[in-house]
Amino acid sequence: MSKCKYYLEKEVVSYDGGITWNETGVTRKGNLYEESSEDCTDPSVQYRWINMNISTDWICDGTNKYYKQKKQVSYDGIIWQDVTPAEYQRGSIYEVNSPDCQPKLQATYSNGQTYYLTCDGNTTLTSGDTKPEGYEYSRMTSAVIGDCVTSLDDWVFHHCSSLTSVTIPDSVTTIDVYAFEACRSLTSIGLKGSDASVEIPSGVTTLSEGLFDDCSGLTGATIPNSVTSIGDWAFANCSGLTSIDIPNSVTTLSEGLLCDCIGLTGITIPSGVTSIGNYAFQYCSSLTSATIPNSVTNIGRWAFYNCTSLTSINIPSGVTSIGETAFGDCTSLSSINIPSGVTSINYQAFAGCSSLTSIDIPSGVTSIGKSAFQYCSSLTSINIPSGVTSIGDGAFEECTS
Repeated sequence: MSKCKYYLEKEVVSYDGGITWNETGVTRKGNLYEESSEDCTDPSVQYRWINMNISTDWICDGTNKYYKQKKQVSYDGIIWQDVTPAEYQRGSIYEVNSPDCQPKLQATYSNGQTYYLTCDGNTTLTSGDTKPEGYEYSRMTSAVIGDCVTSLDDWVFHHCSSLTSVTIPDSVTTIDVYAFEACRSLTSIGLKGSDASVEIPSGVTTLSEGLFDDCSGLTGATIPNSVTSIGDWAFANCSGLTSIDIPNSVTTLSEGLLCDCIGLTGITIPSGVTSIGNYAFQYCSSLTSATIPNSVTNIGRWAFYNCTSLTSINIPSGVTSIGETAFGDCTSLSSINIPSGVTSINYQAFAGCSSLTSIDIPSGVTSIGKSAFQYCSSLTSINIPSGVTSIGDGAFEECTS
């Protein structure tokens, strides 16, 4: 049983004098004196037991017949507010499922410590909550977040480097920036039921900036369809990440989304995505394939820079803009198509693609940027259309073949 600030007795009271303690099986009888009405129209009215000489508060439960006693109890029967630990409770008179009796946070540590934080008026779990005095937060190995929490604040588990498991309840709808940054022992992110995982509930709509940045132990990620936005650098530097399922509800791959995920081998971009952000797959050196849907119209600068295992890529016909250095240093890229809607090839767009042997530039292109094909040392031929009016400095520098 988790610790909490107080417990409510489950006393169901009828105005005709009957009372039953459902949890304990004890029945008490007497005449409940009603100060005013019988119909629960005034929940603030005080009621008392005539034959017990004890005055106490009662609240209406929403019907015309029953009232519940507002009373705090302790393990020795004395009224209290902050009695701990929970092990001293006696009997079964507390409401086990009451939100007041759920922990805001329950955490375990590698040195055997266990930390309980009771629910309070603040429904946001903050970094102060997860880094209590006397506990070395870097040793936190698991965390269970209570149902009274609706949002995770920025940096909330920042640098909890031993953290392998976090359970997030369905009540959470917002996870703020860099919430799990540098949690290098997290091994997977999934829906409920997975081991050693961060459980992203279906109500979450946004994964914030830098959310799992530098979580190098993360191997997989499944994101619910409720998510419509994933912040910049959300999975950057997750070097152990080998696969990720991005839901169709996402329309933009944000800046640096999977930057430096050196274990990622393949990616299928959802059909609703229209833009691939700057640096989105930069340094994904194990990426061998990337499926880009027809909905994409823009590929940002440095988007696939240094994806050294990428051998080919199909750029859909709707793309009109390929950012600078977008495919720079993709040293295994041997073929690529440039769609007809593209009008300019930007600075260093294909520089360092040393395996590229030929390329067709579409007729709509009017300018080839500076160093666009620099160091394409295997390029043997290229067709420059008649509409090109500008070729930048060093566009074909060191094209030695």
